[in-house]
Amino acid sequence: MDRVTSPEGASPVAELTADYLRHVMSSVVMGPGWYASAELYDWYATVCAEDGRSPVSVTMFGRSLTALGRESSTRRIGVGQKRARCWFIPRHLTRVN
Repeated sequence: MDRVTSPEGASPVAELTADYLRHVMSSVVMGPGWYASAELYDWYATVCAEDGRSPVSVTMFGRSLTALGRESSTRRIGVGQKRARCWFIPRHLTRVN
């Protein structure tokens, strides 16, 4: 996992590298499938806090997922069937039960 230092006294920034993405997703995602961007970012920010790191911005999070080759699509999700940007998380990044 790469570490980037933040301004003086701040936590290191948790860059979304392939290794850190695998760490985050294996910590929280139960199985392969489509996940809402907001849900993934919340999980990422939670894992960052647990690791004592600062998360990248929402914009950088999306750009990083794209750079890492993750597939995205606008899909209907949830009870109200709202449309949201979703990312496909493959089996190799998910928690094994």
